[in-house]
Amino acid sequence: MIWVIGGTTEARDFIDRLEGIEYVVSVATEEGREFLKGKNVFVGRMNFHEMEKFCLKKKISAIVDLSHPYARIVSENAKAISVEFKIPYFRYERPMLESPKGIDSFNRLEEMIFYMKDLEGVFLITLGSKNIKELVKVRGDNRFIFRVLPTEESIRSLRENEVEMKDIIASLGPFSYEQNLLTMKENRVDYLVTKNSGDKGGYEEKIRAAENLGVKILLLDRAPVESLSLEEIFEKIKEM
Repeated sequence: MIWVIGGTTEARDFIDRLEGIEYVVSVATEEGREFLKGKNVFVGRMNFHEMEKFCLKKKISAIVDLSHPYARIVSENAKAISVEFKIPYFRYERPMLESPKGIDSFNRLEEMIFYMKDLEGVFLITLGSKNIKELVKVRGDNRFIFRVLPTEESIRSLRENEVEMKDIIASLGPFSYEQNLLTMKENRVDYLVTKNSGDKGGYEEKIRAAENLGVKILLLDRAPVESLSLEEIFEKIKEM
């Protein structure tokens, strides 16, 4: 049994090719199941010990990690599981796109948040919903607009942290250059807070729109990791 860790659009494309190969794909939320159209999907976030139990129960023989490039803990745990169980681990990560010169780039979210506390203006934040609590601590009198997936979990997290409805954009991306441009214009955005999510994550369109309007960019970067292409992973799975 192949365990495919979902979390990206590439996961759906990959499992479509696994005809005749026994697999299970895991996602964190019910919305993830909907995106994959219910194809042998396990729903739920797992810590290391839950991953151990999952692998034993499903008799996992290989792990294909197609999780989001910023889901570091998931990938670290999955890789450790592969070592413990002595099974292959294959990681695919979207290539990073080159960032324009002159932007403020950070390797850790904590560094970015510390920098933000001394800034003033309107912020469009496109980091997802996992770190809302930490971000709102430095909001002060500024306006923080959060663009998140339209899930119950995301909206609940925002509301629990006292984010007003007018500061929530709940919509399914990726967003075009024109959509980003309109959002930034309408809200008179001063800062775009984003991450390098690669070509399929709509990163380039956000950056171009911000540059066009003179919006300052705060980028949460990521260190490159050893990664295979989807085709390479598929060939290795077929050889097993």
